[in-house]
Amino acid sequence: MGVLYCEGCWNFEREALQAINAQFLMPLSWGNGTDCCQWERVYCNSTTRRVSKLDLSDVAYHYWHPNYTDFLVFQDLKSLSLGSNDIAYCLQNEGMRLNNLEELDLGDNSLNTSTAILSCVDGFSSLKSLSLDSNWFDANSSTLVHAAFQTLSSNLLSLEVLDVGNNHFSNDLLAALGGFNSLKNLSLSGTGLISDSAPHIQGLFSKLINLEVLDMSWNNFSGKNDIAASLSALSSLKSLDLGVNQMTLHSILSNVTLCRHN
Repeated sequence: MGVLYCEGCWNFEREALQAINAQFLMPLSWGNGTDCCQWERVYCNSTTRRVSKLDLSDVAYHYWHPNYTDFLVFQDLKSLSLGSNDIAYCLQNEGMRLNNLEELDLGDNSLNTSTAILSCVDGFSSLKSLSLDSNWFDANSSTLVHAAFQTLSSNLLSLEVLDVGNNHFSNDLLAALGGFNSLKNLSLSGTGLISDSAPHIQGLFSKLINLEVLDMSWNNFSGKNDIAASLSALSSLKSLDLGVNQMTLHSILSNVTLCRHN
């Protein structure tokens, strides 16, 4: 049987990393050593010495279309960051075979104006944390985005953390998030929510009964009564951020820590 690893790094994983790196216009400085566990942005399981976390954010510098087939070799991969790479869509998504992936960051791939970036999430049924912030989800495409989020929620049954901040959410899009009923942490920061959204927010929160951390900062609420009734449905809530809204914060929920912005 041939040697599968050398100096702490599995050979086939090192070769896969080098192949992915070659796709970037300005490759990372990998290759100055045979142990890929020591390379920048690469983290390994201390026991198996296999890659468990990859940070490939802000590295492509051009329109990159990740091919998930390139990542299938990383069977211990738990965390993958692909943010800020101008990703519009992903190729040959076979994510269901990355059975251990728990965290996926696709934030700030802002070329997308509808649902194409959501194809990069298909198949990752093991996800617990997903970031889709700053992807220009457009209220004008609300029907498409609504359907895409409904499909995602039916597949991501273990999702606990969801960041969709800095997108433009219509009331219809709020309703589409109701299927993520295992959420414990939700960011709706900077999504253009207004006082008229309160009934739709209340409908959403009535389904998110496990929510513990909620960020609705940088929106356009104008008074505490706009969302007080909605928040009362969140019996598990522990932390609430309503900073940078046109409202005076009161003790809406006695057991909740209110985050403030100076």
